[in-house]
Amino acid sequence: MSKPVRNSEGKYAQRKPFKILVAWWASALFSLIVLWLAARAVMGDLGGFRGCNGDTPVGGIVSCGKQSLTLGDLILIGLFVLSVSFAASLTTAAWRATRKGSVLT
Repeated sequence: MSKPVRNSEGKYAQRKPFKILVAWWASALFSLIVLWLAARAVMGDLGGFRGCNGDTPVGGIVSCGKQSLTLGDLILIGLFVLSVSFAASLTTAAWRATRKGSVLT
């Protein structure tokens, strides 16, 4: 193990091992994939809100979309918000660990 060095603030610091950095960046990328899937689900779900069009020359065909939010819609929105915070926190942690060493106390 190498001798700890001082960081820009004069405190002893040590870089994280390469395996831990790779694991953090892999989990950050995984969280971004989860965020993308959650965003697609929310966009698809909220895309169901559309107006009614019943004025066709052939007959009275009425095609209406969703009229209000349901419990499932609120759960999807909540999962989207959680995935945003999950992705942001993991990406920030991976970035900070890559840029700086951890301060030894």
